[in-house]
Amino acid sequence: MKNKIYYVILLSVVSFNGCNYLDTPYDNRTRIDSEDKIGKLLVSAYSDQSEWTLAEFSSDNADHILGSGWDVYDIIQQEAYLWQPATGIEQDTPDAVWEGCYKAIANANLALESIKELETTLGITAQLRAYRAEALIARAYNHFVLANIFCMPYGSSSGSDLGMPYMEHVENTVAPKYERGTLAQVYANIDKDIEAALPDIYDGFYAVPKYRFNRKAAYAFAARFNLYYRKYDKVIRYANEVLGSDASAACRNWSEARTLSPNGDERPNWFVGVANHATLLDQICHSLHPYNIGPYMISCKYALCGINANTESVRANTPWGVYSLHNFQSGSYSQIPKIVVNKYASYFEYTDPVAQIGFPHIIQMNFSTDETLLCRAEAEIMLGYNADAVADMNTFMLKYAHDVTAKTQDIIVNFYNSMAYYTPFAPTAKKHIKNPDLAIQEGSVQENLLQCLLHIRRILTVHEGLRWYDVKRMGIEIYRRDIQGTAIVAVTDSLKINDPRRAIQLPSSVISAGIQPNPR
Repeated sequence: MKNKIYYVILLSVVSFNGCNYLDTPYDNRTRIDSEDKIGKLLVSAYSDQSEWTLAEFSSDNADHILGSGWDVYDIIQQEAYLWQPATGIEQDTPDAVWEGCYKAIANANLALESIKELETTLGITAQLRAYRAEALIARAYNHFVLANIFCMPYGSSSGSDLGMPYMEHVENTVAPKYERGTLAQVYANIDKDIEAALPDIYDGFYAVPKYRFNRKAAYAFAARFNLYYRKYDKVIRYANEVLGSDASAACRNWSEARTLSPNGDERPNWFVGVANHATLLDQICHSLHPYNIGPYMISCKYALCGINANTESVRANTPWGVYSLHNFQSGSYSQIPKIVVNKYASYFEYTDPVAQIGFPHIIQMNFSTDETLLCRAEAEIMLGYNADAVADMNTFMLKYAHDVTAKTQDIIVNFYNSMAYYTPFAPTAKKHIKNPDLAIQEGSVQENLLQCLLHIRRILTVHEGLRWYDVKRMGIEIYRRDIQGTAIVAVTDSLKINDPRRAIQLPSSVISAGIQPNPR
């Protein structure tokens, strides 16, 4: 990772981890003095680091698998699972996420500054408007990632909860000092950038639109952001821009997965492929995540195990029937204890083919039509549009599974109403929603529809980290369990609703540089 070569333009980047990217004076940097150069610069407005390992192993999609033969491939997997401060600085760590996002933000800001300068000579061209919109939406998204990793969830306390430094300008001073501000301020700034960007997002200047914030990806991000921001009317409005008049046609044709090999790279390549209409935004990152979640003997100490999969997550029954009806099924292997949903492969970049040295990559799909549909369904539940929510959940499940029929609201409500709440020794897919801001009444139609929504989103987004954000937003309490074979042996820790560990600790180097740490 540290041997990586950065573009000259990255000399402008602000870094909080002690590395000084400001040694070259501003006037000596590469001039971004054409529309073409701005377009190339904006390729670097997307982080090359992944937050998925941090989020996925912090969530309840993992347990501790006992056995002397099981270990971790990288220590960050264990530290995320145990909700401990990270000790490393390589890929998948808080250091990497922090640095990757702020470098991307710095490039977005450099593009915005360059666009402003170019407009004095070229005027406000269509291409400059589109690039300004991309820079704004990319800046917003990177701050959104940082906030969801390093901050508490948005809510009534966000006016006092710690936020993140929101970078809106190119930094040109050495060793600047930054304040974190509040989470409410961060969300307000993200909202401002999104709203300014959306009218001018345009796909026509991209060679491969699905690796950039194309129009549908931008609206999908706006829908997810506003779901977390609790602006439910906007979630529905922006999701409609993505899904159009026929949500079923917009969703993935999951039946195709049944024709593909569950092993190797065939399914992952299909899943993230830009030719698939359901794929909205792909991001290439340095990451070991595919090894952590993949069908390998490594990274088995903390994993999605059979007990978890069968009782509460990807293999647990839904109102639409049993797991065997799913078109995209997980795999289990006799040699290893983890359950694998083969969505993401590792792509290795050789920097020295002779010495076989290089970097592992993941192509992670950050937005899809299916996930946007479930964002809309959640917003509909929160607004009391129950019939619409049931229709959307049926739309998804009728595509995700085969030989199933649409379910009525009563069937869905009765299914979850009759299910016992989860306990660590008697797990189910139904967990108490304890966030007082949401005021969800237990046993109500709203709660049971929400339980269904959370369950099928957990199935859809397993291995992608989004379950961690649902745990935080909903006030779901989770437990750390020791698993021996098919037995739950012990509960070793728990994460209550107000536990400060729900905000992952900042990198130690950032704290040393003077940024206020998260409470512990």
